[in-house]
Amino acid sequence: MVKPPEIILWTQKRNRKRLYQNLGHVRGKTKNFSAYSTTEPHLITQTELKDLFRDLVLLKTKAQLFGSRLQQWNLVEKCMKVSFYRKRELNTANYFTMDGDLVKCNEIRGLMEELQLQHASEQWRLFNHSSKVSLKTVLLHKGSIHLSIHLAHAVHMKIQSLLKKMCYEYHQWNICADLKVVPKLTGL
Repeated sequence: MVKPPEIILWTQKRNRKRLYQNLGHVRGKTKNFSAYSTTEPHLITQTELKDLFRDLVLLKTKAQLFGSRLQQWNLVEKCMKVSFYRKRELNTANYFTMDGDLVKCNEIRGLMEELQLQHASEQWRLFNHSSKVSLKTVLLHKGSIHLSIHLAHAVHMKIQSLLKKMCYEYHQWNICADLKVVPKLTGL
């Protein structure tokens, strides 16, 4: 049978003495404790800095500011870079083309495969947003499980011509839009 741990009562002098000795106290004084074996500061490496940014949940701009301050105070290795550039768009850039004022996805199925998503038209809806001069088209997942996928951006283009260039008849997505886009869609 397993013996339960001993309960230390502060009223018992001998137990208090044993506890202090286990914690490093000797007759009211603490033993010398050193976290590092040297007195020189620890220079942070690139991987340690990335881990620190991730642990602190810092945004990209704040992480770069924090890293540059550490570099100014000579707390990081000399050859270390503190600016990080994400290159997520390099994998998907091949699926987009630019035609005048229009940037659009020319191979939607390939883009979805690259993003490791299944393309089923009934699971996605096409969201259109417009301002006075620009028009944006994004695919939204109906269950909001996946992130939105940017498909097109156009300047000085009508929404009907954008839908035609996006091959809307082929994909047959449901369309959702801002109220200001509805008159443009219906021709009002």
